[in-house]
Amino acid sequence: MNSLSLASGLVGFSLLLLSTFSSLRRIALRVFTTKDERLPNIYRDKDGVATAKTVAAYSTTTPKVLICLLSVLGLAVSVSLAVLGTLSRDDAFLENWLNAASWVTKFS
Repeated sequence: MNSLSLASGLVGFSLLLLSTFSSLRRIALRVFTTKDERLPNIYRDKDGVATAKTVAAYSTTTPKVLICLLSVLGLAVSVSLAVLGTLSRDDAFLENWLNAASWVTKFS
């Protein structure tokens, strides 16, 4: 097994975990606060603050659904490659599973 490849995979996985922590913290804060508490923080400029009506009209559903679907597809492909690599005793066995693990951390 190539030790350089393994080291780069571990470094990449570690960086991914570190970068995910901030997002998880923000998601947790958003989940545990009510919409009325978040409303003034959504958008503010010199003309004023966003109202409940303008916030309701703004939708990010389509991009979020696309990101979710593509992430699930990426997870499925990475796990499939890891399983197929395991069954065929591929040299990149560990790298394939580290790649699959990095996709799993995107969902946590």
